[in-house]
Amino acid sequence: MPSAPVVKEFKGWVDTLLPGTPPNSALGKALAYCVRQWPKLVLFLEHPDTPIHNNFVERQIKQYALGRKLWMFCYGRVGAQASANLFSLVMTARAHGLEPF
Repeated sequence: MPSAPVVKEFKGWVDTLLPGTPPNSALGKALAYCVRQWPKLVLFLEHPDTPIHNNFVERQIKQYALGRKLWMFCYGRVGAQASANLFSLVMTARAHGLEPF
């Protein structure tokens, strides 16, 4: 599904809701922020192959976040660095379609 129609509909919703929303409310602040940042929010539309979501990136980051939790239990800086290096190597191999094990 193309992103442009979804973004256009969202912008219409924001423009409709903003005038009647108190500016100091949480929703008013969020809507005003959206309007101020709009040029940056729609920048991805210049590249039609870019999806509106970032699910792939989120899945990749999840692995790093889990690894970071494990590094907390390393007993020293050298062990944590070794674990991080190994994790980086494994994730790079996966990114290139290789099975690291």
